[in-house]
Amino acid sequence: MLVRRWLDEAGIEDPVLRQCYTWCVRHAAHRDGGNVRWWGYRSLPAAARPHLAAVAALAFEADRHADTGPADQRRRTFDAYVDATFAAISAGHAADPVHHAAAHTMRVTGISTALWANMFDAMRRDIDFTEFVTYEELRQWARKSTGGAMVGIMTLLEGAEAARELDEELHEFGELFQWMDQLSDLADDLDDGRMYLPLADLDRFGVRAQDVRARQWTSGMAELIAFEVDRITSRMPTLIAHLRHHTDSPGIEALQDHCALVLRQVLADGPALLDRPSRVPLADRLDVWLPVWRTTIPC
Repeated sequence: MLVRRWLDEAGIEDPVLRQCYTWCVRHAAHRDGGNVRWWGYRSLPAAARPHLAAVAALAFEADRHADTGPADQRRRTFDAYVDATFAAISAGHAADPVHHAAAHTMRVTGISTALWANMFDAMRRDIDFTEFVTYEELRQWARKSTGGAMVGIMTLLEGAEAARELDEELHEFGELFQWMDQLSDLADDLDDGRMYLPLADLDRFGVRAQDVRARQWTSGMAELIAFEVDRITSRMPTLIAHLRHHTDSPGIEALQDHCALVLRQVLADGPALLDRPSRVPLADRLDVWLPVWRTTIPC
């Protein structure tokens, strides 16, 4: 990774900031299976990559605090980390490298602190996890969890004004991507004691929550999963059309195509969804993303 070139392209000259951003780039690159490294850094212009690294590293660190240790301890450490985050953003600097870089990114890009407040609320709900009764409940959580990330990406691509104009569409886009992720990671979530499928949807197809938690693929599960997939695929084209009016980034269609790949794999995996996460073969993902990466060469 040509981090120094990215920092130069972003106009980040302060040596302390450069060290903090470099730490964020390297830290975020190895989290979540390398998704930020593979599908994030390579897909944005070089000047945007340090800022993506800062916000990704901040999200990963917050998530680590939310997921580590007993629930009571997690609540305390997570809330302390959130307080430190907002203090750093308010002051514009911090001793912690992630907070220092993130505070700088927030200042120079115009990303709203309200997006972080929403994301932290979604993480806090997962600490004290309770199952979602309706899809509307899950939808509101998903918008908080991932909608802000989509607003942030659009801010890095096209600026804060364009992101504000598309706020509703971007939050819905984030909702659908979060739900896609939950469907593909159903087995991993069950390992963590979380079942995200809305209880009302289970009732609709005659599926019992206890059977899902016990990894039993019953007769209504295939219809239920197909129904949830359709929630995403039926809404995605309209959203893409709205976004295309505001950006010519090839990443927009790539996100749609990536989503379609994941959901096809979810449907194909069927009963295996309860035993292992659903994963699209690397070659298929590369077919989608290589054209995007070619637009960012040589950085």
